[in-house]
Amino acid sequence: MKAVAKRLGGFTASVVVSGVVSLATVPFVVVYAGTDSWAAVAVGQSLGAIVGIFTLLGWVQNGPTEVARAAVTDRGSYFARSVYVRCLSLGVTVPAVAVASVLLGTAHVGLCVLSALTILVMNLGASWFFVGEGNPLGLFVFETLPKSVGIVAGTVALALGAAPVIYGWLGLAGAVCAVVVSWADVFRRNPRDGYVRPSIRDVGRIVIAQKHGIGTAVLSAVYLSAPLLIVQTMFAGATATFALADKIKQQAMTAYRPASQVAQGWTPKAGQAEMRRRVQAVAKWTLPLAFAAALSFSAFGPFASHLLSGGHIEIGWGMAVAFGIAFGMNIISLTVGVACLVPLGRESAITASATVGLVTFGVSAVPAGLLLGGVGIACAVAVGQSAVAAYQLTVFTTHMRRLGREKPDEPSFGERGVSVGHSD
Repeated sequence: MKAVAKRLGGFTASVVVSGVVSLATVPFVVVYAGTDSWAAVAVGQSLGAIVGIFTLLGWVQNGPTEVARAAVTDRGSYFARSVYVRCLSLGVTVPAVAVASVLLGTAHVGLCVLSALTILVMNLGASWFFVGEGNPLGLFVFETLPKSVGIVAGTVALALGAAPVIYGWLGLAGAVCAVVVSWADVFRRNPRDGYVRPSIRDVGRIVIAQKHGIGTAVLSAVYLSAPLLIVQTMFAGATATFALADKIKQQAMTAYRPASQVAQGWTPKAGQAEMRRRVQAVAKWTLPLAFAAALSFSAFGPFASHLLSGGHIEIGWGMAVAFGIAFGMNIISLTVGVACLVPLGRESAITASATVGLVTFGVSAVPAGLLLGGVGIACAVAVGQSAVAAYQLTVFTTHMRRLGREKPDEPSFGERGVSVGHSD
């Protein structure tokens, strides 16, 4: 438990720095660049989150588990293959975000493009590798610090009178530095013994092997990031308010992420019996934590919006409650998904849950939006997230009951050859 607490504290350092830097820049962007520029940054980040799935290619979902399970001698070549495949994807994703940024019609297209590109570049990094090997110091030094320095530099430039696009360029520069130094650290410590650059056919096989992670990420990104794009398209006047509420939720999720990262690296590192005990323990503490998080967000969301925007943007109680519910349900789905279902070999259920959430959001978004505008879209997000959490909990509970009925000598689901990143 001491080792777990130490890793949690280490990952928390990255979260604290990232969260403080990200939130502290919001009032500067709003005050010095204007609400339109803030909206362009937020829309670009949402766009990057969706398109960036095809750069990250599912490694953030199953990569940490694979790294935790892999022999130390195999980790370098595993990461090298992921780097090569992810870099190839930029040939498609970079033009995609450029075209989409123009079509979305924000007030600052260039800033929107740069914000999206920053997300794409960060998806080339090694954050998931550091999580899998339980290396919070590497995550902090080689990813968090360079990225944060770029954001701070951009914020200072804004305060000194620089154009908003300079903020975007400096943020992108920080992301590039983070990726380069994180690669250098991983390859310095993990030799690429036996690594052969994948052929085009091998690249196809690797991407297919990542299908569950990609599918889950695509569906999750759509119903997590698409709402802001919908608001920008249908209710442009509410974009800044919705974006700020979404930003606060994202940072709250970032603050929670060390707990899920530690759980994700902890549950697979055990025999089958101990792993079952661990996933049950994780699921048990997640529920009350999610409930408390939802209440806290709902209560303090309006105050936080006033503070972070310097009084320029106000989040109403209706939107705060909707995002609070979505926040709590997001905690459940994230933790149960990566720390419970993946080690049990049920990653296909995560993809299915994301589909359920997307369909639920899609069905409710239009009528709710037409009725309540931006608040209605927020309510649809909450409903979709609740559907995801409910589905995952149902699958997890059912699966654990079935495992409990197995005979001692009967192999469990995870022992029948089901492994992360491969077909069922």
